[in-house]
Amino acid sequence: MSDCLRAYDCLSSENFVHRTVNHSVNFVDPDSGAHTQNIESLWRDVRRGIPHFGRSNKHLVSYLAEFLFKRKFSDHRDRIHAFF
Repeated sequence: MSDCLRAYDCLSSENFVHRTVNHSVNFVDPDSGAHTQNIESLWRDVRRGIPHFGRSNKHLVSYLAEFLFKRKFSDHRDRIHAFF
């Protein structure tokens, strides 16, 4: 599911089921129920963990790994045990 950005038009031709929602009309498509709220919320949380200054593209995988680790072990007391 995505907004109506043209860059995503090729997804259907790559055998993806691609549903769209036009945010200038509504946030949830009334016919299909398509919305982008979950992915937008997830990316907001991912971006929160990426430093604003001093960030580097070469560390992108590390930023994502840290996010996934912290998401899986949300209780900080379990993290050190899981890490080792």
